[in-house]
Amino acid sequence: MKKVLILPVGFILIHVLYIGCCKCPSPRDFYEVTGVSVSAKGNRGIVIDNGQPVAIDTAYLNYDFANKCVAKASFNFSFLVNTATACKCHECGEGGLKNKMTSCIISSDSVFNGVASNQPLNQFFKVTDFYVPGNSYSLDSLLNNINNNGRKLIGGYQIFTTVKPGTIKGHKFTLVLKFSNGSTVSVLTNRIIWQ
Repeated sequence: MKKVLILPVGFILIHVLYIGCCKCPSPRDFYEVTGVSVSAKGNRGIVIDNGQPVAIDTAYLNYDFANKCVAKASFNFSFLVNTATACKCHECGEGGLKNKMTSCIISSDSVFNGVASNQPLNQFFKVTDFYVPGNSYSLDSLLNNINNNGRKLIGGYQIFTTVKPGTIKGHKFTLVLKFSNGSTVSVLTNRIIWQ
């Protein structure tokens, strides 16, 4: 009879001790940006990068960032309990970027409003933060915004321009993000052709 009682009591004690000792660490886990994809829209949400000439006042480039968690805190006792009953800590990556972003540059493969191809066009673009509607700011200030808040880059930014490209109507825009560890992430739009 004692053996029958020892197993359930031992099982309960292990769970109580584990959950009672579970402490969430301060947000010390970080994330890295591993890739980025882009979709281009115009006024009223029309697709503008399908090869058809478009008459648009504003070009919106919506970026979706792929992230991976790094330096995640873990507990060695996780094999003892079902993860659904374990204590829950903050979401991985709440410490922000592991390697700070050092530059964010957008350029075109064609001359854009007098600026040579493959040169920075940041002065013509602004950023809208999906999490703060109605708030737009310069593309250059995106670095400070990303580096100084703990929120992940998960498709929360829309880069847009209201400036027309000038005489050359077709453009492929490249966004290049550089990080303090030397890594680079970039993405190229399909061709956008202004009428």
